Amino acid sequence: MINDHEKKLGDALVAAKVLTPKQLTDAVQEASKKNSPSLVVVLLEAGHLSFKVFEKFLLGSAGIKAAIIGPKRARPDVLALIPKEV
Repeated sequence: MINDHEKKLGDALVAAKVLTPKQLTDAVQEASKKNSPSLVVVLLEAGHLSFKVFEKFLLGSAGIKAAIIGPKRARPDVLALIPKEV
């Protein structure tokens, strides 16, 4: 059974257009089954949500700007601009 926090989170994901209403409805039905994992786990396992997109959503909700960075390596000249103390 999903709790109020999971329901609010699901509604926020739909409002942010991360999920469709149908994806949320399907996931809520699955997460409401006995011994089912949390709503987020159901969404991740169903492929409706990726960890990176969820992370970006959470950071954005907290007012923290973030970018999804691909598996490319940074150019050495760009890395040289970062102070060693970082």
